Amino acid sequence: MPVFFKAIFIAGLLALSAQIIRSLIPAFRRYHIPISFLGGMLAITLGNQVFGNFFDFSIIDAEVAKAWSEMTLPLVNIVFACIFLGRALPGLKRGLSLAAPQAAFGQTLAWGQYFVGGLATLMILKPYFGATDQFASLIEISFQGGVGVAIGMGPTFDSLGSADATPVAIALAPTAMLIGIVSGIVMLNVFSQSPDDAKTSGHSQSAKREQNGQSASGERSTGFTESLLIQFSIVGLTIGLGMAFLAALDFMESNLLLGKLYQTSMVQHIPVFPMALLAGLAVQAMLDKVKVSLVNPRIMRKIEIFALEAVIIIAIGNLDIQSIGKNMDIFLILLISGTIWNIMVFSFLAPRILPEFWLQRGIADYGQSMGTTSIGLMLQSITDPEDRSSGREAFGIKQVFFEPFVGGGIITALSPLIIHWIGLLTFTICSAILCLSFALTGLIIKKKYSS
Repeated sequence: MPVFFKAIFIAGLLALSAQIIRSLIPAFRRYHIPISFLGGMLAITLGNQVFGNFFDFSIIDAEVAKAWSEMTLPLVNIVFACIFLGRALPGLKRGLSLAAPQAAFGQTLAWGQYFVGGLATLMILKPYFGATDQFASLIEISFQGGVGVAIGMGPTFDSLGSADATPVAIALAPTAMLIGIVSGIVMLNVFSQSPDDAKTSGHSQSAKREQNGQSASGERSTGFTESLLIQFSIVGLTIGLGMAFLAALDFMESNLLLGKLYQTSMVQHIPVFPMALLAGLAVQAMLDKVKVSLVNPRIMRKIEIFALEAVIIIAIGNLDIQSIGKNMDIFLILLISGTIWNIMVFSFLAPRILPEFWLQRGIADYGQSMGTTSIGLMLQSITDPEDRSSGREAFGIKQVFFEPFVGGGIITALSPLIIHWIGLLTFTICSAILCLSFALTGLIIKKKYSS
C-alpha cells in the first residue's frame, strides 16, 4: 500500500474510532470534545512513543509518522484555499468593518507573546538557565506558527548559536496546541451563556445558501458542481494560483529590492497558505464578477472540514514526547507564560475589542494564538458551525493582514534575527509598544462602530 494512502487511511480509522468513543462517553459530547482531538490522542497512544515502547511494533510506525509530517502543510493549504471559495464576499466597507477589529485583536495577542517571551528571557531564562536571547521568540514561533514553523526555524537558530532553541520550539508547538484545544473548549462552555450568544439565533443568508448547496451568487449548484473530484481540482488550482502569487513576489524581490533596499530575503520565509487564502479570495471574486456557478459551497465546506480534522489528528499524533523532557524548566516557563497571556487577553480584551459575537469571533484568534490556524477554525466551528456570526468570514479576511507578518509570516521568520540585530531589551520594549498600540486601536475601532 502506498505510504501516503496508508497514512490518510490510518488517520480516517482514528477519526472513526474517536467518533465511536465520543458516542459512548456523554461527557465528551457535553463538553464538545472534537473527534479530531480524540483521534490525535489515540495516534499518540498507538505510536512508537507509547504503544511502541511496550511492544516490538506500533500501529503508527516511523514511515506513517514521516508521511504525516509531510502532509501537514499541504492540508493547511487546503483549509486556507477553501475559506472564501463558495462564500458571498463582503463589500469593501463590510470587509474592513469585519477585519479591522479582528486584526487588532490578533496582533495584540501576537506582539504580546513576543513581549512576554522577552520579559521571561530577560528576567528568568538568561540569568538562571543560561538561555540565549533567541528564546524570547519561541512563544510566538511555536504558539502562533505551529510545528511546521518551529521545525523550519532550526537552521536560523543554528546559525545564531541557539541550537538548543529548536527542540524547545518543536516541543512547545504541539503541547500548546493540546492546551489550546482543551482550554478553548473549557472557555466556550464557561462563556456560553454570554448575552451575545443570543444574537446568533438568526441564520445569515450565506449560511442558508451553503446548507442548500447554492453558490455565493445565489444560483443553485447543478451538474458537474456535484462532483467531489472537480471541487478538489478547484481547490488544487487555487493553491497553485497562491504559489504563483508567491513566486511573483519572490521574482520582484530578487530583481527589484534584494541587494538594493535590503540584503536578506523576506519572501522566502512567507508560507504558501496565506497566498492560498488570497488566491481563494481572487477566484471567488472573479466567479462572482462573471456570475459563473462553479463552486458547490456544501462540498467545499466538507473538503475544508476533512482537511482541518486530518491536520489536527496528524499534528497531535506527531507530538515528540521525548523532546519535552529536555530543557524542561525553560519549556514549562515559556508554556505557562504564553498560555496565561493568551487566556487573559481573550477573557478581558476580546469582549472590549470585538464588536458583537465576541465569543464566536474571538475564539478563532485564541485558538490560532495557542496552536495554529487550524485549531482556531475548529473552535470557531464548534461554537458557530453555520457561521451565523460571520466569524469565519471575519477571521479569513483578517488573515490577509495577519499571516504575511506574524503567525508564521515575515516577522515570525525574522524575529530571531531581529533580536540579534537590535538586542533583546530593545526588541522587548518595541514588542510592548506594538502590543499596546494594537490594543488601543482595537478599543478605538470598537468605540467608533458602537457609537
